Formats: sequence, C-alpha cells, structure tokens
Amino acid sequence: MTEKEQTKEALRLALEQANTKIAGLEKRLLDLEQAKFHNVIDASPVPYALNDDDGDITYLNPAFIAVFGYTLEDIPTLEHWWPKAYPDESYRQWVIDSWREHLDTAARTGAPFEPLELQICCKDGSIRTVLASAAPLCDTYKGEHLVILYDITGRKKIEDALSEQEKELVDIIDHLPSMIFLKEAKELRYARFNRAGERLTGISREQIIGKNDYDFFPKEQADFFTGRDRVVLASGELEDIPDEPIDTPQGTRSLHTRKVAIYGKDGEPKYLLGVSDDITEHKKADAERQRLQRELQQVHKMESIGNLTGGIAHDFNNLLGIITGYTSLGHEYCKNKNETKLLTYLEHIHTASERATSLVAQMLAFSRNDPADLEPVDLSLLVKEDIKMLRATLPASMQIETQIDEDLPGVLMNATQLNQILMNLAVNARDAMDGAGLMTVRLGWVRDLHTESSVSHQPISGDWVELAVTDTGCGIDASTFDDIFTPFYTSKMVGKGTGMGLAVIYGIMKGCNGHILVDSAEGKGSTFRMLFPPLDVPAKPMDSNNLKTRHISGAGEEVLIVDDEESLAGFVGELISHHGYVPHVVTDSERALATYKENPSRFPIVVTDQTMPKLTGLQLIQQMREITPSLPAILCSGYSDKVNPQEAENQDICYMQKPVDGGGLVQRIGELLKKTAA
Repeated sequence: MTEKEQTKEALRLALEQANTKIAGLEKRLLDLEQAKFHNVIDASPVPYALNDDDGDITYLNPAFIAVFGYTLEDIPTLEHWWPKAYPDESYRQWVIDSWREHLDTAARTGAPFEPLELQICCKDGSIRTVLASAAPLCDTYKGEHLVILYDITGRKKIEDALSEQEKELVDIIDHLPSMIFLKEAKELRYARFNRAGERLTGISREQIIGKNDYDFFPKEQADFFTGRDRVVLASGELEDIPDEPIDTPQGTRSLHTRKVAIYGKDGEPKYLLGVSDDITEHKKADAERQRLQRELQQVHKMESIGNLTGGIAHDFNNLLGIITGYTSLGHEYCKNKNETKLLTYLEHIHTASERATSLVAQMLAFSRNDPADLEPVDLSLLVKEDIKMLRATLPASMQIETQIDEDLPGVLMNATQLNQILMNLAVNARDAMDGAGLMTVRLGWVRDLHTESSVSHQPISGDWVELAVTDTGCGIDASTFDDIFTPFYTSKMVGKGTGMGLAVIYGIMKGCNGHILVDSAEGKGSTFRMLFPPLDVPAKPMDSNNLKTRHISGAGEEVLIVDDEESLAGFVGELISHHGYVPHVVTDSERALATYKENPSRFPIVVTDQTMPKLTGLQLIQQMREITPSLPAILCSGYSDKVNPQEAENQDICYMQKPVDGGGLVQRIGELLKKTAA
C-alpha cells in the first residue's frame, strides 16, 4: 500500500470514528431532549398523550392517568381508546370524524388545531368534559402527535350552574308583572327587557335591545325618559317617579317607575335599572273611589237637609193653612160687611201668604222623595210655550235666543216642573246679568257623553236630550260649585233670593232620572245643562183644552175631619160648611177612630192629616176600612216618608198636598161622594 493510500485509509477511519462520536452525541442530545420533554409533560397537571401515525399510543403522562384512570396497558392503541372513551356509537363516530377533519385542516393550513369540546368516559364510568387539541411534533418526533386534553369539568359545572341561575333569573324577571329594563349607561341603549315590558309597550325584545327611547317614543317622552335617566346616573340615588306617562298600543298609560344606577368594578355607572308598574287602572279606581266618596257625601248632605227642610215645611204648611184659610174667611166677611180698609189689610196678608206658600212648596219639592206625575212629553213644544211666558215676564233689556232642534224623542217629564226649571234658571240669569244681557236656551241632542254630574258626582255616559240655559253674567266662583244646589244657599243680596231655586231644580231632575252639568267661570257667564234620558215611546200631545173645575156643593153630608192642628182643622170645617157639608172636627186620631166606630154610617167620608201622634192618617183610614171597606178618604200631607201619592192611589185613597187648596178640597169631597152614591 502506498503512502498516499495509507493516508487516505487513515482519514476514512478517522471520519468514521468522528461520525460515530457525532451519532453518539446526537443520541445523547435526543435522549436529553426526550427526557426534558417527558419531564415537562410529566410535571404538567394537564393530561397529555402521544400517538404515532400507525395508531399506537406511545405515551400517557401521569395527569392523563390520574384524570381518566386509563394506563398504556388499557389503551395501547387508538382502536382501544375510541370505544372506551366514547361508548355511544353515534357520538363516537362524530368524535372520530371531527378529530380527523381537524387534523387534516391543521396539516393542510399549518393553523393551530381548533380545540374540540368532548365528553370522555373515564375508566370508573364517570364523565369528564375536556377541550381536546393535537399537534404534530417536530422532526425529532417525526410521525407522532401530541394530544392535549384540558379538563374543564369543574369549570363546565360552574358555567352550567351559572347558566341555570341566569335562566332562572330571566324566568323570574319575565314572570314578574312589573316592566323591568336595563340600559347601558353610556348611550342608554336597552340591554335587557322583560315580557311585561313587551306586553305593555307592544315592543319585542328583539326590536328594542341595542336601541334607545328615541327609536320608539315621541321626542317629548324620550326627552323626559332620558333626562330622568341622566339624573339617576349622575346622582347615584334611587329615583321614584310616581306618575310617568307612556304611549302604548292601548293608549297613554301611567307608570310608577323606580330607577337606580348599577356600578361596574371601576366604580363608574355601568347600567341603569328600571322597574315600572302600570298604575293606570289603579288611578282610575282611586278617582272612582274619590268620586263615590263625593257622591256619598252629597247624598248624605242632601238627605239631611231634605229631612230638615221637609220637617220645617210641614209645620209651616199647617201655619200657612191656618193663615190663608182664616184670611180667606175674613176676606169674604169683610166684603159682605163692606169693610174696605180691613179688606185691604187682608189682601196684603193674602199676598204675603201666597209668597210663603210658594216658598214652602219649593222646600217640599226639594225634600220629598215622592215621584212626580211624569208622562212622556215633547220638550220642544213645552219649551216654546214657556219661552213665550218668559219673554213677557223678563225685562225688555234682556235678550232671549233659542236653539231648538226638531224631531227630538220624548222624555218623562211634568209640564209644571219644566216651567219651574226654566223660570228658576231665567231668574238666576237675570240677576247674574243685572237685568241686561243675552240668555240662550238650547234644546237638542248631546251624544256620547263621558263625564260626571256637577251635583251628585255620579258618572254620566251615553246619549241625552239636553236643555241648556246660558247667560252672559258674572259667572260662578268654582269654590261654590258644591254649595249652589244646597237649599237656602244664595250669593244674592239679602231679600233678593230664597236659595231654593237650584235646590228645586236638583230635586226635579233627580225625580226624572236626569242629571245637571254646570259650566261657569267668574266673569264669563254660566251654562246650566239639564240632561234628560230619551224615551223610545212617542211624546204625549199637549191638551189645549183646560177645563175649569166646578165646585160640587154638598147636601148636608157629615164629613169627619181629623187633624192634630186645631186651628187648621177648624178652618177646614168652616170652609166645607160654606159649601153645604156638615163638618165634625176631631184633633185626636184615636178619638176619631172611636167616634167612627160608634156610628160608621154617620160619616160617608173622612178627611185626615197624615202626620199625627198615636195613629197616622194612613193607619186611621186602614182601621176605619176594616169596618167600612168602601169608605172614601182624603189624606192630606205636607211631608212624610211613610206615604206618597202613588202608595195612596194604590190603596184607593185621595192624596192632597199641603197647604191644601180649599176649592180643590171641596171639589174632591164632592167627586168622591158622587162616585160612592153612583
């Protein structure tokens, strides 16, 4: 071998030795890297596994074994792993397909493996939730994949519990009757909105979330809501808004709203929480309660005053009956004796007593609950006739304008009472205008009313026939509205008014189931509106033939007269004696009954007062009729809560209102006796 060849061989051997040393060093480095790698993953609390391209599982770290319970002997290959980790076949197939798809995507794109959330069955049968990902290792571990199974079971339980709590909280809030909303603090956009809010506003959660009030409400309302929200966020204090209007599909509703700021970790307001209750119906109910309270107070007030007025009027009636009766007799006597001076005095007394009788009649009209003699009438004809009378009665400086609709339905009314209404209102209008101004009388329909009576405070709704009297006078102070219909209340000067005019109108309208509305203001005149319920039946035509009553003289019949007021009974006795009857006057009802029982045939008729000690007039008549069932009887009453004209008529008793008209009494006695004789 040549020297050159020897040198070449020596170099080759040296190179082999060097390569051998390098390979040894590389192996040692690889072993060190693997040892270091295994030390790292062995120390990790996260489960790791290694598998190669052949499907063999080459390594499981301690955390894997601790968490899932499987060792390398239990799952040497993926074929062993799949059925144990995923017992459900369909779920297993989904995992395998998803796993391979993610691996292919990662290999193709070089992007990280997108973690999969998986449910793994452990060796002991328990289920763990993991986030699974995988990545190919570097060339040193060529063909192997590192599988990371991050156990999130605990976190998942917490998340599920929080999610359940969140759902329960949402369900609770959704089932609350109050509207609850949450707005983010910066732009006040809605972040939460419950079902009560949807029902109230007609706005769904999908529509409102992320938007603010200006997207749904009129600017004026949105300005109000936003302004109050900013005040709460700035002050940090709970704000209570007792009456907040809001437009809804059901119309404007009233809300009672409470708002408070919700703070974040930085101490700044993060949200605004609002709770709103719909108090519209509560407000209506409260208003109705107050109205009913006013109505009840008015009823009690009117009943008390009515009872007092009726009692006073009854006593006045007796006194007036005596005054007018004896004045009439004195007047007749003086005429026969030609006592002209005394006759003048008696005429003054008679004039004053007529005025007193009119006032007492008004007092009784107010106090009595007896129904008037109502019949279907055509108001337009009656009003036209009464206007003619008013034009002749009122001063010429007072203009009267009429607006009367045609073809109005009939109403239940009494012609005399309608005259009272118009006369009283006209007199009030005259005094309010100092005798000069315009009074307008309107009669027509008023439809679809929804209001409250100015007197009784009862609710009024529907269609009515309205008689309205308007003046251009001084008007009425609003503070006196509740007093003007009270008997004896008057704003006129002493001697200018009795205070009974409007009280009488109230009594009349109440009797025909009507109502009164008053529109007035100081210095702007007044309108009194009488509302009558319309009838379906036609009105009764007016009878223009007013027949004069003729007195029927007696033929010596003995009349039993019973009244505890001796002077009044005496007057009645003397009155009928002038017309051919023989009076038998008794001032004690029990003595009158005893007298009648002694000889019933002696008295063909009885005239009695109603209100007396011991037996009332009605009781007296009833006991007399136990002896003589067909006994004609006349019952006179000024005020009584025991009997009224209808009840008397039902018992075939002639009812006469005190103070009794002398001529009318004589006429009724004659009619009843004539009827009995027939």
